[in-house]
Amino acid sequence: ACRTCLAFYDLWNLLDLARLISMAVFIVFSFIEDKEVLSVSFSLVILFSWLNFLQYLRLYEPYRYLVELIKQCMTEMIDFIVVLAVIMVAFTSANFYRERSDNGPSDNVLFFF
Repeated sequence: ACRTCLAFYDLWNLLDLARLISMAVFIVFSFIEDKEVLSVSFSLVILFSWLNFLQYLRLYEPYRYLVELIKQCMTEMIDFIVVLAVIMVAFTSANFYRERSDNGPSDNVLFFF
C-alpha cells in the first residue's frame, strides 16, 4: 500500500478530513442560506474541532494515556453500534409490519430480507 493511502486509516487524519468537509458544507450552504443544513454543518464543525483538540492533548504526558483510552473505546464501540443498528432495524421492521397488518388485509406483501 502506498504511504498516502495509509494516511487515510489514521483516526486523527479522518477527523481532520471530516472537519474540512463539514466546513466546506457550511461555507457552501451559508451562501444558499439554508438555515437547517447550516446549523447541522456548523454543529459538526464544532464537534470535529473539539475532537481534534484531543490530538493536541496527547503532547502532554498526563493526558496521553487518557486520549489513547478514549480512542480505543471509540474503536471498540463500532461493533456495538453495528449490532445496535441491526436490532433497531429489526424492531422497526417488525413494528411497521404489525401496524400495517392491524389495518386489515392488504395485497401488498413486504419483504425486508
